[in-house]
Amino acid sequence: MAASSRYTRRQLAGGPPSTPVQGERRRELALAGKLEQLYRKEQYLSAILQLVSDVNQVLLHATSMEQLLRRSCERITRHEDYCVAWIGLREDDDSLRVAYQSDRCEVPYLGDDFHVSLVPGDPGSAGPAGRCVLENRTVVIDDTQKDPGFAPWRDRARCSGIHSVAGLPLRATAGAAPFGCLLIYMDSPDGFAGRELRSLQDVADAIGRAVHLRRETDQRYRAEQAARDSEQRFKQLIDALPNVAVQGYDSEHRVIYWNRSSEQLYGYSPDEAVGRRLEQLIIPEPMRETVSRVIDRWMAGGEPIPPGELELQHKDGSQVAVYSSHVLLRGNGSGPEMFCVDVDLREQKRVREQLQRLATVDLLTGLPNRMLLDQELRHRIKEASRYGYGLAILFIDIDNFKLINDSLGHERGDELLRAVSERIGSRLREYEMLARFGGDEFVLVLPRVEQTDEVERVASKVIDGFSLPVRFDDGRETYVTASIGIAIYPEDGRDKTELLKNADMAMYRAKEYGRNRFQFFTHSMNEELQYRQELEALLRQALQRRELVLHYQPQVALRTGAVVSVEALIRWQSPRHGMISPADFLPVAERSELINRIGEWVIEEACRQCRRWRDQGLDLRVDINLSGRQFFYYDVFSVIEAMLDRFGLDHRDLGIELTEQVLIEASGETLAGLERLHRKGMVISLDDFGTGYSSLSYLKRFPVDVIKIDKEFIEGAPVDNNDRSIMEAVVAVGHAMGLEVLAEGVESMEQLRLVREMGCDLGQGYLFQRPQPAASLQYQGNRLVLPDFEQRAAEVCNGAGIDTDG
Repeated sequence: MAASSRYTRRQLAGGPPSTPVQGERRRELALAGKLEQLYRKEQYLSAILQLVSDVNQVLLHATSMEQLLRRSCERITRHEDYCVAWIGLREDDDSLRVAYQSDRCEVPYLGDDFHVSLVPGDPGSAGPAGRCVLENRTVVIDDTQKDPGFAPWRDRARCSGIHSVAGLPLRATAGAAPFGCLLIYMDSPDGFAGRELRSLQDVADAIGRAVHLRRETDQRYRAEQAARDSEQRFKQLIDALPNVAVQGYDSEHRVIYWNRSSEQLYGYSPDEAVGRRLEQLIIPEPMRETVSRVIDRWMAGGEPIPPGELELQHKDGSQVAVYSSHVLLRGNGSGPEMFCVDVDLREQKRVREQLQRLATVDLLTGLPNRMLLDQELRHRIKEASRYGYGLAILFIDIDNFKLINDSLGHERGDELLRAVSERIGSRLREYEMLARFGGDEFVLVLPRVEQTDEVERVASKVIDGFSLPVRFDDGRETYVTASIGIAIYPEDGRDKTELLKNADMAMYRAKEYGRNRFQFFTHSMNEELQYRQELEALLRQALQRRELVLHYQPQVALRTGAVVSVEALIRWQSPRHGMISPADFLPVAERSELINRIGEWVIEEACRQCRRWRDQGLDLRVDINLSGRQFFYYDVFSVIEAMLDRFGLDHRDLGIELTEQVLIEASGETLAGLERLHRKGMVISLDDFGTGYSSLSYLKRFPVDVIKIDKEFIEGAPVDNNDRSIMEAVVAVGHAMGLEVLAEGVESMEQLRLVREMGCDLGQGYLFQRPQPAASLQYQGNRLVLPDFEQRAAEVCNGAGIDTDG
């Protein structure tokens, strides 16, 4: 076998541990790995079956002991991985004689001085040959350079490039004492697999029986009865072959021989089969005329029938998959006789069918997978192009599936996916296809579309299908919604790649518009995509040209008016486009690996500035914002630790700000990393609290020190009682859980009075100071001061009992 095939055989035995991959992507990779394993397994089984079939043919054709053993060894070493094969026969002096061998090593392994003892305790008996005979079992040496019993032959093996050896006892019958052994040497470091050894032992058993029968018949009929005895030996041999059906046919295609394996394979006993024509027994009706003609031509001296896979017929009418080889014997005076050697392939066929299913069907939902979707789209696009049909692609994504999957568990998540696929699939017409694209994404193909009204109706029916609750096996229920993006052929794309891309783009636009809706693709979306791609290219250049800078906005203790920390905020000063808003370029970075590079730059730059302040005697924590993508696809914790160590900073010198969504989607590994940083003293703030899926359970579970109330509540609280009530509740809950509460977006004195009255601990916003470069901040002694705010703060804070001198 090729190296890739050998590697796969290791995978079939268990394989090396794989790196954990998050969410559904891990299941997709696992499935892809299983497909590859099954494919390689099929290749491996075919190679072994070919070897077994060929050796059996050697045994059938052999006319002497010398020919039987020599050709068996030669056939074994034609296998790509087997460089040496020899058959040893036990001598009267308790030694093994190399009766026949085949050695294709560049430096021959076997020589005249090769000796194997069968005397227990003799070093020459500790190798695989001696042990397999003395212990009557298969012996495998995985590494010839490490096995202590192989020491007498170690140098010889190293020179010949031999890594592994299998010793297989030769026995007359199962359980009998060995009279010799079959040794097979491998020059590949992968070693022998379990299924491989069983097949090789079958070969050794067949050779053992053949040798035994040959010895018996040679002794019994060596003289005048040689011809008749040769025929008997042949019949005994093929009747004893395990799992190999052998039949003999005369010139009229009538059965003259039918072994036990043929009865097991085809269902006919020898009494039922002998005398009947081949075509009437096991040849399916559509093949009979052709088979009969081919056999007649061969028997008349024409072209031999090549070996190959066939679908023959069982007694009960079912199909039997076999690998069939054929031998033509011409007797003295009688007509030619054809013998067929059939190896049962039914298990291999079952594996092949399973492989086909695995390759085209999603195992969780039973829907077509991406491979079958690809075939369907190619077919439907050709059909639409030829006949002028329309074609619609609906890209369906379950809203907030990650949250549902994490909160209810992966088993409930799988149930949900199955329920959704059944619910959507039940509403389809016969010629429409629903496929699972991956994770919580589905693609619905609507062929032969004439008007977009039809597509809208189908999309509405899909959305409506989510209005009913999904009931789980344990009786619980949940509600879900879906967002759908729609692309139409040929207006929105002329190939499957473009159609899927545009439908996916429209789906994301539907999510941006509030989810639980469908959205047709428009070319303005494509223009936005082109803009984002251009912006991404410029952003890559900006990183190289050092166009990114950090601005710092103070976070103020409302009780004292002192600046306790600053939030580092990224800015992009482009020579070409001026100041570009983070709201424009950060989403672009999030969609690519740039967010990791930018994130690492922010951590480094924030630590560098913190070190400068420390050297100036200024005790000021710097808080940085981390993106969810940095946790999911990047080892951000190692970067933070490395930068703190590089700049000689403590964990208390740096703070982290995260959104609720990041924590909700965090893996166990991410949470463990946050816990480590928190235990070492790093302050962790929950940003924009109240705008996402705010939950007391998250506050309880996650390592959080500060809750940052989003600015939209601060803006609305003076005039909106609901916003005010929410803020009061957040402050009360935060304090009850021992957390500090920071009010974001404080821009007026009225808002300052309000957040102070509500009990907020910290404030941040334009009222105190806009984000500034570090060089623009002002200091007084060892503290950061806010001169533009001092007077107004004094008026408000002193009236409220606040010490503005910090």
